[in-house]
Amino acid sequence: MVTKIGNSHDVHHVFDNVGGTILMWFRVIIILVFLYGCFKTYKGVRHSLKKFMVKLLVIGFIYIASAPIIVLAANHFVAAKNRHEFVFIAV
Repeated sequence: MVTKIGNSHDVHHVFDNVGGTILMWFRVIIILVFLYGCFKTYKGVRHSLKKFMVKLLVIGFIYIASAPIIVLAANHFVAAKNRHEFVFIAV
């Protein structure tokens, strides 16, 4: 479905078109909502759970932010002929 949006010519991976860009921006919005929720929860949680909340924030952020970071790296630093393999293996 994502590849049906926009021009499919010269696409090197699923996120290398308009639909993929939209998905990555949704992922960035999800990251911001996740961080807001974690910080708000961290303020209200009792002291014994604060260590868990920090671990959840760090691991959750890395998990959610990995796809946009990988796609950004592929689009800017990897040669066009190797992008599909790079994104496929990294994601």
